[in-house]
Amino acid sequence: MRLRPHKNWKNLKRKPGSAGVIRTSPNEVTSVRLFEIRNEIRTLISEYRPEVVAIERVLFQRNVKTAVSVSQVIGVIMVEALDADCEVV
Repeated sequence: MRLRPHKNWKNLKRKPGSAGVIRTSPNEVTSVRLFEIRNEIRTLISEYRPEVVAIERVLFQRNVKTAVSVSQVIGVIMVEALDADCEVV
C-alpha cells in the first residue's frame, strides 16, 4: 500500500475516521451479499456519522466479472451514504 500525499496535505481538514473490511460468504448469491454489505454500511454510517464517505477509484484491466461485482458494491455504498446525507468523494 502506498499513500500519495494530497497537494495541500498540510491544509487538509478532513481526516479518516475508520477503515476496515466487510466480508461476505462467496457461497451466497449476489443479492444476499449486496444486502449484507448494505446492512454493514448502514450500521457503520449510523455509528460513526461521517460527513464524507471516500470511495477509492478502482482500475480494471481484464476481469469483467470483478468489475461488475465491485461496481455493484460501490453503488450500494454510494446510495447508503447519500441516504444518510454524506458527501461522497
